[in-house]
Amino acid sequence: MISLLITFTTVSCYLIYSTSEKTPLAQTNHLLNWIQKNRNSSRMVGFTFLIIAFFFACFIFGITSGILTWLFLTITLFSLMILLIPIRKVNVLGVVFILIISFIFENIF
Repeated sequence: MISLLITFTTVSCYLIYSTSEKTPLAQTNHLLNWIQKNRNSSRMVGFTFLIIAFFFACFIFGITSGILTWLFLTITLFSLMILLIPIRKVNVLGVVFILIISFIFENIF
C-alpha cells in the first residue's frame, strides 16, 4: 500500500512538473509530447493522482499522520524532480525498477 502511495505521488509530481511552460524538456518521446500538447488534461490527471495519494495516506496512517506523510512525500518528490530532471539523472526505467523492487519488498516482508 505504501508503494502504491509513492507511485501515485511520483506520477502526479512528474505530470505536474512536465506541464510547466518553463520546464526544459530536452528529451522527446511520445509521453512528453502528449503531456506538452495536452497541458490541461495532464494537470487534471496529476492533481487527481495527488488527491488519490492523499486519501491513501490518510487511510494507511490515519488523518494527522497521513497528512504529514503526504506533505513530506510530495515536497520531497517535487524537490527531487526539480533538481534531477534538468540534469537528466532520472529516467523512466530507473523509476519503474525502483518501484517494482519496493512492491516486491513490501509484499515479501
